[in-house]
Amino acid sequence: MQKYDQAKTELETTQRLVAADSEDYKKVVAELAEVSNLINVAGAATSTQPTIGQLEGTGGTVATPQQQEPLVNEGEKTQTPPTQPSTQNP
Repeated sequence: MQKYDQAKTELETTQRLVAADSEDYKKVVAELAEVSNLINVAGAATSTQPTIGQLEGTGGTVATPQQQEPLVNEGEKTQTPPTQPSTQNP
């Protein structure tokens, strides 16, 4: 069985890693077009795997991290010592 969808995912990854003005990039683009055509011909156009763009999110934006409370280990909590009643001699 031909795994064109996996080949397409790998080529998309490679395309993002090589310099856009290199011969390797041109080769990857050509192979990606060929694999995309094979997917359409083979009837496997409905892939269940997400594309690289879908995995990265739309527009290439990165989510802003939210502030997190400092982590504290239960055994290392700073506790105030219990107060003892003062003993005064009458």
